[in-house]
Amino acid sequence: MDRIKTLLSPRAALQGAALALLPCLLFYGSLTYQADSTLKALESHLASKTVAVSRDSGEHVTAFLSDTDTAIETNTPEQHSAPPHAEEHVKTAESPPPPPHEEKISMTEHKEPLPPAPLDGLFEKTGAGLLPRISNKGLTPFAAYRKPGLVHKGRPAVALAILDYGLSAEQSSQMLKTLPSPVSLILSPYSADPDGWQKRARENGHELWIHLPSETRNFPSFDPGSRALLTRSGIERNKDNLEWVMARAPGYAGIAVQIDESFTRAHPMLQTLLQDSFSRGLGYFELETSPSGFVESLALKANAPYTQNSFFIRDSSAILREIEKKAQSDGVAAAVLLPTPNNIVILRKWLSTLESKGFDLVPVSALAERNLQ
Repeated sequence: MDRIKTLLSPRAALQGAALALLPCLLFYGSLTYQADSTLKALESHLASKTVAVSRDSGEHVTAFLSDTDTAIETNTPEQHSAPPHAEEHVKTAESPPPPPHEEKISMTEHKEPLPPAPLDGLFEKTGAGLLPRISNKGLTPFAAYRKPGLVHKGRPAVALAILDYGLSAEQSSQMLKTLPSPVSLILSPYSADPDGWQKRARENGHELWIHLPSETRNFPSFDPGSRALLTRSGIERNKDNLEWVMARAPGYAGIAVQIDESFTRAHPMLQTLLQDSFSRGLGYFELETSPSGFVESLALKANAPYTQNSFFIRDSSAILREIEKKAQSDGVAAAVLLPTPNNIVILRKWLSTLESKGFDLVPVSALAERNLQ
């Protein structure tokens, strides 16, 4: 009886409970120790992973992934290159799209140079200097000096030409530096170094035309210079001026001249002068935006390359949209820029958008040759 009382005492009950919990505590401690050891063992086998992702922008983004933190480091290709095993960690890596405002300007194109001028057989020596002529084999200066370019059916084409090339050294250098080679350049005969500027133009892949100054409806408030064609001058004086202009430099595809209603009464003299230039195998770029059709008819009869300007680009960029509309409706559009530092920049930005809008940028000769086909 005394033994039963002892077993049922509170002290005995506590001792029994402790003995019963002891195995459970030992088992839990064992699991905790093993789990901690297992975690440390796994961590020792986990190496930090380095993943190199190449972007279109030319940068490499290297991501360091570890158990403690995540860090992103951006470096140039010279500083970091992708590890050989990067593809094992990343199967695909898509580059982020460019910002919506980013322009894809192709003004940094490699400009393929045109052959240096003059080419053998395409000139004759005269008292005025070297004048262009058709070679004995029938090669014309237009065909020899033009920049290759075609108007593709079903795709509108825009031809751009810059007036007064060679007149300002600063602006002319800006043209060569910033504008793509399909842009044609109209060499001023009043340039201090016409031959030097024609060489630079062809070295940069630009097609060249020579400007023939002429009397226009704004004469005499607008003075075309001492070597211009004038209605009041006789045929000999105008012929001398024409030859002086043509002899200023070689390497041009044709003549660019503005003939408006001022020459209506001088058509016989004008016909004689232009027929001489057509017989030399030159193209004709009509700068007048509303011509009478007289010069075009002469060009067609002579089977000479001919095209007409539709727009003068001055200081407003609004005209650029009109050029696009003209090209979309007619298939082609030609425009002439009167250069200033500001509108050369405007033109450059606009040209960078033409391809994405579905337009081809072509040299002036691509339009002028169409009447030969």
